Amino acid sequence: MVIGRLAEEDQERIDEQMEELYETSEDPFANEPVRHKALRIHAEQSMNAETPAHLLTENYLTSNSLFYIRHHHPVPFLTTEQINSFKLRIDLTGLGKKELALSLDDLKKMPQTSITATMQCSGNRRSGFNKYQRTSGTGWGQGAISTAKWTGVRLSYLLEEAGLVNAIEAQEKHGFDHVRFYSLDGLMASIPIEKAVSPYGDVIVAYEMNGEILPRDHGYPLRVSAAMLNCQVSPYCPNPHVSLLLLHKCPARSLFQDMAASEMLNGSTKLNCTRKKRKAHGNVASTTRSSLLG
Repeated sequence: MVIGRLAEEDQERIDEQMEELYETSEDPFANEPVRHKALRIHAEQSMNAETPAHLLTENYLTSNSLFYIRHHHPVPFLTTEQINSFKLRIDLTGLGKKELALSLDDLKKMPQTSITATMQCSGNRRSGFNKYQRTSGTGWGQGAISTAKWTGVRLSYLLEEAGLVNAIEAQEKHGFDHVRFYSLDGLMASIPIEKAVSPYGDVIVAYEMNGEILPRDHGYPLRVSAAMLNCQVSPYCPNPHVSLLLLHKCPARSLFQDMAASEMLNGSTKLNCTRKKRKAHGNVASTTRSSLLG
């Protein structure tokens, strides 16, 4: 079963961007975090590593240092100055609201929530299929899966603080169907607005992992944890770093078109709500992150 295919023009665009990055940077991987020696590494640039199989059931929660890693780009590196000036920006101007910018200290003063969730790469155990027919992609064993307790602020609470009082009206009257997340490393993804504002509150903007500050490999300084969703390549996969939350009603676009449209401004995150013409095949409400989804 094929979940999706990357258009050739999108792949060419990304290849060009990555080639430019390598040509203009001394070494984009020079500031990578130090990893645990026990991790089973499939690729170092970008880092793809799984939890050793014999350690998967040693503890209910996977330790931060042994949590599997699935990256597509170098891990974002923020200076102390950038961290101190970091803002998570939530832009609901499409609903006539003002843009809300929150520092890490602002977020930590808000009602705190913890969610224990298991994350799994969609390619987990792919190597087993190779015994029968050759597959493409990283040859994961059974260790591309880990469990952690994520602590932060409910996304529904943040959206309400930004002015999203009636999500049903925003969807049915104004056509905002999704919340889109933007990552510091250029990735973008969206979730349905009904998931974002669910009364069950299982979508959070997290700043802690297993009671500790988020590691860089898993989203520092912020990431989104959205339980019960297939992530493929997105801000709520283990390659996080969210900086922007955007309520959006543009027609759904390819992931790499979204990547090309994302941006990071002075270490801040922006959530935009734009008023573009609604198309028959749906609207998107977006959220951007800066290390939010680890």
